[in-house]
Amino acid sequence: MGDVLLSIWTLLVYTAIGFALLKFRVVGPGADRGLSRIVFFVTMPRALTVPIDALADATVPVMMIAMGVSLASAQLRRGRDALPLAASVGFRVLLSPIVTFALAMALGLEGKQLLATMVVAVFPTANNLFAIAHRYEVGVGLVRDAVVISALASMPMLVVVAAIFYG
Repeated sequence: MGDVLLSIWTLLVYTAIGFALLKFRVVGPGADRGLSRIVFFVTMPRALTVPIDALADATVPVMMIAMGVSLASAQLRRGRDALPLAASVGFRVLLSPIVTFALAMALGLEGKQLLATMVVAVFPTANNLFAIAHRYEVGVGLVRDAVVISALASMPMLVVVAAIFYG
């Protein structure tokens, strides 16, 4: 139960941070420089921004490789192991968009900002969780399965969100 509550809390915190960054227009191209200006009142030197940008550009390809690795060993859980997986995927695919929409309405987001926020809300469980679980050898199977199943479940949800909020 504690793991489920921690997952919910983490989801809420990250969603709130994402809304704050969207609301104050920090997120976007050059977000690292925007954050450094807001938080530290300085502009990052080019010697720091070039490697940061290079790492940012490599993120998606590396995550796709990690997804391929996790797909190769994914398996559906049954019995007692199925409840944490169902809770994880259910929270990510169903509850996350509902909570995100409520927060977006509270912050007054509309138009493209609301669409972008809702699209991000239905993204699947992040592959970085798989990397963390693998590194610390905790819940690797559960996280791997959650990443794969939430990726498959988020595709129809993305279509629904686009149909509702686009336009």
